[in-house]
Amino acid sequence: MPVEYRNLSDEELITKVQDNKDMGAQAFLFKRYKHIVMGVLMHHTDDEEVATQGTTEVFQKLWIDAQKNPVISFKSWIHDTTKKYAIKYLKEHKKPIPANLEIKNNEWENYLNLQKLNDLNVQAFKLCLDSMSPNIYEWIMLFYKEEKSIKEIASLKQVSDIIVLKEIQAAKRQLKVCIHQKISR
Repeated sequence: MPVEYRNLSDEELITKVQDNKDMGAQAFLFKRYKHIVMGVLMHHTDDEEVATQGTTEVFQKLWIDAQKNPVISFKSWIHDTTKKYAIKYLKEHKKPIPANLEIKNNEWENYLNLQKLNDLNVQAFKLCLDSMSPNIYEWIMLFYKEEKSIKEIASLKQVSDIIVLKEIQAAKRQLKVCIHQKISR
């Protein structure tokens, strides 16, 4: 791989994939994340062949998705896509889906899965996020961007799990209302 890719962030690499159809950037993302995707799929499928095939399919999907919609947060995209692949496999093979693999709150996923939003929605999302009080912004960032669990946030903030859950739910509601107001204008 050329040295130029090594110093680029995930977002810079995905921009090269999206804007220039740069297969070298795609290959570097594959090299950077294949072991993580493979590990998650191995953990849930217990089948190396399925995990290898799944890893390839996840990165093929990246190439296709990047040409259709902007992938704003690569780590979020790769995480969601890998989870969805594992869930699909488990459902097809009639195996139980572990609670930690379930996609949480599908309604909310529409707002947080930025690559599926059009430019107006992305702009509204960013404006609303920027207008949030620092406290609400922090709750949203810890849970969704940093992907910390309720327990991790409770420990970090030195509050109970219930308080964390209530604060995150309140933050989600406030953000959702704001987005709807911005879009409706």
